[in-house]
Amino acid sequence: MGADLPAQRDPFAVNLLWTGGWDSTFQLLRLLIDFRRPVIPHYLIDAARPSSAVEIMTMDRIRARLLRDFPDAAALLPTRAFGVSLVERDEAIEAAYRSVRSESSIGEQYDWLARFCMQNGIQDMELCIHKDDKAHPVVAPFVAAQTDPHGYRTFRLDPQFEGSREYAVFGRFSCPLLDFSKLDMAAHAQQRGWTEV
Repeated sequence: MGADLPAQRDPFAVNLLWTGGWDSTFQLLRLLIDFRRPVIPHYLIDAARPSSAVEIMTMDRIRARLLRDFPDAAALLPTRAFGVSLVERDEAIEAAYRSVRSESSIGEQYDWLARFCMQNGIQDMELCIHKDDKAHPVVAPFVAAQTDPHGYRTFRLDPQFEGSREYAVFGRFSCPLLDFSKLDMAAHAQQRGWTEV
């Protein structure tokens, strides 16, 4: 673990940061079932977080349940795990993150996630920032909606902001849940029969 990740081979596959939590599991289900997209889950192991072991076990249980109950879950590719301690330094990203953080309460994960994507050549990592998220007001003023030919909609930082501190931190991310609230997710999950998962 920790070596450079292999290049994404299927152009239809989606890179998703998956932690086994509510938001990222909801997005995983949307991708697999609603949009029938193959998913490459990424998980960064932070040795300083005691919950990492629980998250890994949770993802294993969810994966087993999905494969049992949802045929479309066969498009769930192996999780790519990577140690946070092995993410390379990047002065420009770190400085941009510190500047953004000085005016907002975004989590430290956005720093090392941006550096992880830079290190591994990932330009489209899906993050599950939503309306109730502390990062929402930081990202929302800088994004533009994008819809692909298959009708899949997400939000990316608008290229007009390239060179800004926000673009340095969030420019490699895609935010498909930016216009969802927790209640929206709960309603959609209930309608689709995903609540138990």
